This record gives sequence, structure tokens and C-alpha cells, in this order.
Amino acid sequence: MQAIEANGNGDVFPFRLEDLLSWTVRRTDGSVAVFQLAETTREAARVRGAVASNLTDPYWNPRMTDKETTSVVAKVVQRLSPWCSHTPNVERPVAVFPNREGGEFCLFVGDQLGAVKTVNMFDFVIDGGNVISDYLASSLGEILSGDRDLVEALRPFQLQAKQSRILKVMWTDREAPDVIPEFWVELNKHLVGDVMTCCQGGHGRSGTALVCLLLVNAPDYDAKDAIIHLRANHCPRAIESAVQHDYIDDVARFLEREPNAIEVKSITDYKAAFAKSEKPTAVKFREFLAKEKK
Repeated sequence: MQAIEANGNGDVFPFRLEDLLSWTVRRTDGSVAVFQLAETTREAARVRGAVASNLTDPYWNPRMTDKETTSVVAKVVQRLSPWCSHTPNVERPVAVFPNREGGEFCLFVGDQLGAVKTVNMFDFVIDGGNVISDYLASSLGEILSGDRDLVEALRPFQLQAKQSRILKVMWTDREAPDVIPEFWVELNKHLVGDVMTCCQGGHGRSGTALVCLLLVNAPDYDAKDAIIHLRANHCPRAIESAVQHDYIDDVARFLEREPNAIEVKSITDYKAAFAKSEKPTAVKFREFLAKEKK
């Protein structure tokens, strides 16, 4: 195998493929993968099974011979966590609006680990990735457990725990939810206090849900404004697919706003775009952030 030029300066990668036991690749979508070579056809078959079971290798061809398989099926043995993680900070919401009770209605986004860790901190949780287990959901607010008689005798002495109200939305990754746009208007009528949307990575499903709630609560926002707000104040990777952008446009149309989600493709710096926005919602949130920093 010939040496591979690593950059435009003529530098070369100093190893041959057969010299390596494993290597790590950081992909442009933010994921990181560890690759390992399988030295025998038996090992290749084992690795192939692991890869196929995780549906991680688009290069796998079942018609390949064992010999051909050895160099290909060892592509993805382990997928590591992406660049970013999202544990909600209750001191730093993604959006803030006045609520019906005269206080603040705050929106947050969490990934799986972050949501499980902080679920008790929120009044409402919209779970779009089935990340809050049924067991955890049913046990929220329970401080004491075990012997029934002891629990009943000692319950008066426990501190009152905050108990989140959880709504699970069965929602396929990278897809749109199976709810009509009016759903978000009706849901919003029930939300007060601190509200978290969550999914596995804290990007696609949770981001789409939060943008829909942004549109409901910010009458000055169109689809583009809401996505800019989310990506500037949460993560530029939020909203993952064309289907999710199209769904956001559907919600915008229902609310009689401009369905212009596709225009975010031209934006390279979401924080700068948000900082320049003259929409009242953006201005008020920037003022909120400035006040919180003091």
C-alpha cells in the first residue's frame, strides 16, 4: 500500500494500513468512530456481526467473500460519543417567556444522559426519544421506598420532592413527529414553569419540539428566526434532517408565519445572526442573558 498524502503540503501518512491495529476517525457530522482490523475471516465474521447488529456500516455487502470481508467489515467496531453533550443548566434556559401565572416560562433542551440526570429539576418534560424510562418516570418524587410500613410511618418526615410531569412522544430518530401542528398550541396551554424537551442526542427531536414551542410563544418569529434562536443558544447541530425542517415549516404555516426554514442553510454563524436580530423576542432574550451575567 502506498503512503497517503495527508495535506496539500506534500506531507505523507507515515504508516501502511497493515501497520495499524486500530485508528480513530472524527466525522464531519460530529460522531467519532474507532476502527479495528480483523486478521482472520473468523474474526471478520464476528466483527461483521457486531457491525450489522448496530446498523452502523453502510459499506457492508452480504455478497462479499470472506476474504473481501476482512478489510471492510472491520470498519466500525465502536461508536463513541459525539463532540457535544447537553445537560440542561437550570440557570441558562434556551428561551424565556412570561407565563400565565405572572412568572417565567423557561425552555430547556437535554440529551439522554443530561435528561436523566436533571429530570427532577423540571416541571414538565417532553420526551421525544424515550430517554426517561417508565420505571424512572413512575418513581419521580419518591424519596423513601422499601418496607411499606416503614415508608408510611416515615413519609411525614421527608422533604417534598419536585415531581416532573412527563409526556412521552413516540418519535423516530431524524423524523418528524406524528402529531399535527395544532398539537403544539394545545400542549403549550398546559405548560408552566421550567420545561425540558429531550431525546437521545439533544439535537433533532428535542430541537424540533423546542422550535415548535418557540413559534407558538413568539408571534414575531418565523421558521428561520426560531431555528437561529435555538442554534445560537443551544447547539448549531440542532434540527438534523430535511424532514424536520419541513415539519417546522408546516407548524409555521399553521401559525400564519413564513415557512422559510431552508434559508438557514446560508448561515454560518448562528450566534452572530441571533445577535443581529431585531425581532422583539430575540432582543428580550439577549437582555435576559445580559442581566443573568451581572
